[in-house]
Formats: sequence, structure tokens, C-alpha cells
Amino acid sequence: METTVTLQHAFEYSLWVILLGILVFLIALVLFVRAVKKIKKQKRESRPNSVMREYRPAPARVVMDAKTRYTLQIKRIMDEYNAKDITKREGYQRLSLIIRGFVHETTGINVEKYTLSDIQTLGMPGLNTLISEYYLPEFAQDDMAAYSGLWTSCNRTIGVINQWR
Repeated sequence: METTVTLQHAFEYSLWVILLGILVFLIALVLFVRAVKKIKKQKRESRPNSVMREYRPAPARVVMDAKTRYTLQIKRIMDEYNAKDITKREGYQRLSLIIRGFVHETTGINVEKYTLSDIQTLGMPGLNTLISEYYLPEFAQDDMAAYSGLWTSCNRTIGVINQWR
């Protein structure tokens, strides 16, 4: 017995089904992009507002006392580094803590917990420059941190503290 088989064409979509699929995909893509932009905008807007609520300038007497205390702490770092009691990395880590503590004490903004990008949003160029300068030597191995002198960084930090209003 002979059987014949007739092959049919592969399942074909009509043009309107394809266009409908593309349209649904584009709508979903637009909604996704809008949601991401909205989330980013909310994050950007929430950070400065929370910082501004936190900000409270200290009285001039408190700032002057803080300048004296924190400058002495930096000079101690320089002395300890000269005496080889601390490494360059330890010096940079302590410098970072000192300038962050100074800013917290004089402004009320708790920058001890801020990342570099958080600090950049504050609009404090002196602090931003110092923390950027400390980052590589603070987190790199000691031999990788050799490009920058701890003395120079200490002097810059003292300069920023002395110019603080």
C-alpha cells in the first residue's frame, strides 16, 4: 500500500501579529526606561535634601577649636610617619578619618559614612579634592601608594582646615 504525504507550509504569522508583538515590546521598553529614570531622579533628589536637613554650621568658636585640635592630630601623623611608627597607608587612613571628623564636627554632616561619590554631591570642593587624593593610597598596597607624598597630603589637609569657614 502506497501512502502519500503532503507537506504543509511552516506555520506563518500574518503581518499584523508581528507588528503587534513589536509594538508591545516597544511599549514595555519605554515603560522600563521611564521607571529607571524616575528611580535615579528620586535617588539624586533625596540625597541633597537629607544632607541639607543634616547641615548645621557650628559657631565660630567651635570651628576655631576644631581647627586647632585637628591640625595637631595631623602633625602627630606626620611625626609618627617620620619616626616610621605608621605606614603610608595607615597615615592616609588616619588623614581621611581626621578630615571627615572635622567636617562632621563643624557642619553636622556625617561624612564618615559617605563614599567618594556621596562627598562629590555635597559641593565642598576642598573635601572632595582631599578624599579623592586619599583614595588610592588609602586602599592600595603601600608600594602602589608611592606616587603621592604623605607630607604633601598632610599639608593640603591643614590648608583646607585652616581655610574652613
